[in-house]
Amino acid sequence: MSELLCTEVFAFEWCGCVYESGYSVESLHSTKVGAFKAMTKAANERWQEERDRNLMYGKCGTSPLAHESWRVRLIEVQNHNSGTRHP
Repeated sequence: MSELLCTEVFAFEWCGCVYESGYSVESLHSTKVGAFKAMTKAANERWQEERDRNLMYGKCGTSPLAHESWRVRLIEVQNHNSGTRHP
């Protein structure tokens, strides 16, 4: 007897350029809170890097991460269980 098992996970996704790129999965989490924490941490670190780079090259007034996008998305993972176990 075969059984379809479904699990929901939350994906933290990032898009490096909203004009030319799609989203890529950065990490998967069992809770929405965990995914948002990871997204917030990564976005803050990325913002700091870009801000420092802008200051170093005299790009005052430019908005760090203006062309990037971040999101958390619910993903359903399906596992088809046929009753056999694999090591």
